[in-house]
Amino acid sequence: MFVRARDGAVFLSGTVHSADQIRQAEQIARTVPGVLVVSNKLTLWHGGNG
Repeated sequence: MFVRARDGAVFLSGTVHSADQIRQAEQIARTVPGVLVVSNKLTLWHGGNG
């Protein structure tokens, strides 16, 4: 997972193992003082060979 922040905006990207982690990451980001908007582009990791 990658987190970037700029001018009150937080950008979440990458893969995680559960939908709960997607929701939790966004909720945590929204609690940070100064954060005005959260762009959540996290996706579920589905495994695989590569």
